[in-house]
Amino acid sequence: MTMHAQAQNPATASPQGLDELADTDYLSQLLFDRGASSDLRRSSAAADTTAFARAWVKQLSCRVAAPRCRLPERAYEWTSTRRSLLSAWKFLANSNRRRRAIGGRRSVRRPYSAVATLEPDATDGDLLAALGIVSMPVRTHQARAWFSAWRRLVELVSSRPLAGELAYTTGLLLAPLKGTSRLRRDGIAWLQKDLLDRTDTDGTPHADLLPVLPQWLGTLVRAASWGRRYGAPPWNRDGSARFDLLVELVASLYREGDRMVFSAIRTSGVRALLDAATRLTDLPTTDPARRFLADHRRASRKATAVDDLPVTQSDWAQVAMLRCDWSPVAPAVVVTHEGPRPRLDVSLAGRSLLSGDWSLEVTCEGRSWELSEWRCVCWVSDADADYLELQSTAPDGSRVDRQILLSRTEDLLILADAVLGTAEAPVHCRSGLSLSKGIKAHQRRGHRDWRLGGRTTAARVFPLAMPDSPLESGPATFSCVDQQLEWSHSSSGPTLYLPLVLDFSSSRRRRAVEWNSLTITEDRRVVSPAQAAGHRLKIGGLQLLLYRSLLPAAASRAVLGQHTPHETLIGEIEAGGDITPLVIVN
Repeated sequence: MTMHAQAQNPATASPQGLDELADTDYLSQLLFDRGASSDLRRSSAAADTTAFARAWVKQLSCRVAAPRCRLPERAYEWTSTRRSLLSAWKFLANSNRRRRAIGGRRSVRRPYSAVATLEPDATDGDLLAALGIVSMPVRTHQARAWFSAWRRLVELVSSRPLAGELAYTTGLLLAPLKGTSRLRRDGIAWLQKDLLDRTDTDGTPHADLLPVLPQWLGTLVRAASWGRRYGAPPWNRDGSARFDLLVELVASLYREGDRMVFSAIRTSGVRALLDAATRLTDLPTTDPARRFLADHRRASRKATAVDDLPVTQSDWAQVAMLRCDWSPVAPAVVVTHEGPRPRLDVSLAGRSLLSGDWSLEVTCEGRSWELSEWRCVCWVSDADADYLELQSTAPDGSRVDRQILLSRTEDLLILADAVLGTAEAPVHCRSGLSLSKGIKAHQRRGHRDWRLGGRTTAARVFPLAMPDSPLESGPATFSCVDQQLEWSHSSSGPTLYLPLVLDFSSSRRRRAVEWNSLTITEDRRVVSPAQAAGHRLKIGGLQLLLYRSLLPAAASRAVLGQHTPHETLIGEIEAGGDITPLVIVN
């Protein structure tokens, strides 16, 4: 039991060949730290397995600082653990042991046999579950079976290097065996460093963590639960504050189907994991994160101050979270950009509509642009909207700006690519996103807009680069093939603008829609689409303006009577023709 593979395990500090001894001889040669009770020492010296089991459990119970804090029944489902151990843990951890445990009657009759028969190749999850099992109160008639399990567990953890959670939990639950205090200290240092190193100062987990977030968060929850129960927390005050911030953010990443955004490994009990995590924080029961999990589907929409929302953008973590409000039914977007392609999860009512790589292919003169790194160049979050702009530059200086705007007031999402080339040659851009499982896309008959729908969710999609009338043609396309949405646009170069709008509003679901490209002028002269692009979208009584400058202007440009010197203007067109900006980018 050590943090380093080359070091000798000190837990039992016994001579070689201890594993071959009979139980009585094994007990008599155990070594303890100063905290061992006299009953424990006497029973060990007397080689009395029944008395030792009773003394061990009694001493463990005397160390309990928070009796009501116990690991959830599903705690070991968040890691790789064999089914027999899961069943045994559920039975022992449940206060009413007469209830049959999942996995059959054998685990109820013999809950310790699964531990006693563990092989040397047992996973860390197996050993963690075994530690939990032998730490539960034991009945007298099961004392010998408990001791066989306890001994096998000590033999296994003493024969391998331990790191992180397993070192901390072993040092905590196998105290006062000799050497466990050092293990506990090493485990605390590892858990503290891991928590602080893998999250930003506001609690945002690094993008690399999201595919395995349930498993990683499970490590923290188990360690924090044992630490609270026995009054030995796995991190200091800074770590505790960071844990609270992390939990408040990741609670909003829960999605229908008991999963989290971008999870690459299927994990059972994700909802139970998040519930357990929130109970371990100092968040009050009225906190939005706790209410979010308590009523995931039926919560009503309520206005929330931006500072209280699970909205964030971290350059370090390469993650952005956009959300209209705290209610589970609100539209939300999660963006990561640590790889060659940004990844998006677009959800409504807690169900993902689009999820995966936001693909991009830009070609000019028969060659594809090399775009491999993305960075955030603009982030705005206020009462009107969350706006994120990512940028990637090719070796020749050409670049693409990807715009993501989630309107907090109108339940609209805008995704747009601004392609800015350096060569005076035709350019083509294709973007794509995958539909989530259970989501279908179909085009409205006789129109150019599309509908995304599932069992309980729906959204409308408007490809603004295309004419809204199917009788008109152009260089832009939109299609859905094999659950993949793709939209594209071509221009004579060197620039183009490719916007897409998703409308989540149920009140506008059947409203008439129209859109068109706008004429833009500069010094009373019409500018070409290569210099600037503008679009108007009307859905019922709502009208939107999208303007993007593609080449520098010598003077302010005019669009729909609005003069603007800015690079980007997205706003609502009021009834009198005035424009109320949602976002302005200089």
